[in-house]
Amino acid sequence: MARSYKHIQQYEKEIMELREQGLTLRQIGEKLGFSKKQLSEARRLIDDYIYFYNHQRIQLNTKLTPLELRSQFIA
Repeated sequence: MARSYKHIQQYEKEIMELREQGLTLRQIGEKLGFSKKQLSEARRLIDDYIYFYNHQRIQLNTKLTPLELRSQFIA
């Protein structure tokens, strides 16, 4: 049963949980009743969040992003 249209950001947490369970974006879209356009927006949101999490999020204890922290160990 398809849901009525809501903005994709209202489902962001649910999408992330389904993604962590190993569902593909197509399966997530079918489960939540999204159109292809909405699914593309979900993919963009997920990719943006992953980029933020790895490249821009500063950890309070080290004052570095995860990428900067990893770079210190490689060099």
